[in-house]
Amino acid sequence: MTRRTLQQHVNPAELARKRARLEGVLAPAELARLCEVTLGIVADIEIELEFSRRRPGGTAVQGQVRTVISQVCQTCLDPVEISLSTTVDLLLLGSDEEIQVQPVHQDTLFYEVGAISIADLIEDDLLLALPMVPRHSEDC
Repeated sequence: MTRRTLQQHVNPAELARKRARLEGVLAPAELARLCEVTLGIVADIEIELEFSRRRPGGTAVQGQVRTVISQVCQTCLDPVEISLSTTVDLLLLGSDEEIQVQPVHQDTLFYEVGAISIADLIEDDLLLALPMVPRHSEDC
């Protein structure tokens, strides 16, 4: 993967119009909530996202996010490094008209039209990917 550092904010509607693909890394400090619930993020956040228009409205964002975090092993209470990998599949909506015509089953993020933080796009998915009981191994 390209090790290019991504800008912190993007315009999803513009990226969708271009059917753009973002690849690069984001600094761990950008994900404050993930930092708060772990001992730390020990690797850059690797991001691959594709943007496209969704009919009848909205912007689809799909891709992968990977990083390594440190948590407390719940068996021995020592730090353990855990690789996180998650799939992003979001629908971004920026207007009332778009909201009213979207399927209920799609994970949706509402934003004010314009720029949105890349951290806002990926942080919830990484939080949901955290293990419920972190540990070194089944034998720990």
